[in-house]
Amino acid sequence: MGRGPPSCRFSAAEETFTIGKAGQWAGGGVCPACAESNHGAPIASLSFFPDGNTLISAGQDSLVKFWTIPAGALFRSVATDSVPVQVAVSPEGKWITVAMSGGLLEIWSTDGTTRRSLVGHTGTVNGVAFTADGSKLVSVSQDHTTRIGRLRTPNYCAPSPMRTR
Repeated sequence: MGRGPPSCRFSAAEETFTIGKAGQWAGGGVCPACAESNHGAPIASLSFFPDGNTLISAGQDSLVKFWTIPAGALFRSVATDSVPVQVAVSPEGKWITVAMSGGLLEIWSTDGTTRRSLVGHTGTVNGVAFTADGSKLVSVSQDHTTRIGRLRTPNYCAPSPMRTR
């Protein structure tokens, strides 16, 4: 009888912070600052930026949030029109892909000035990834399709405005 892989645990030296639920005061009740910055619903996906100091989270509260690491400080929160289910950051750190429930993919510039929509999937996107050179995006969906798109093609997708909150 074979043994499974060994268990892994974070060491005590690892930095930890909470972004999934509102923080609690030791005496009970919700910490107002924590409740404002944390996701108010489960987190569906996380992705690091190449610098290793920035983390992006997609929550079922229809928010995509940007965090500094190791402090865990929120520095941007972006409202989405539907529930984001997957996020990925391009290898050079210039673009973010956000997959929405229903099959829509959005590509955002990391500074928030550009948002582009990619259509094609008819089901929720289960995974997204950039190629190592950042020129292509691959996505897989519950509609049983895998799509690969070349991102540097002019007019590949139409821009739409970005809302922040």
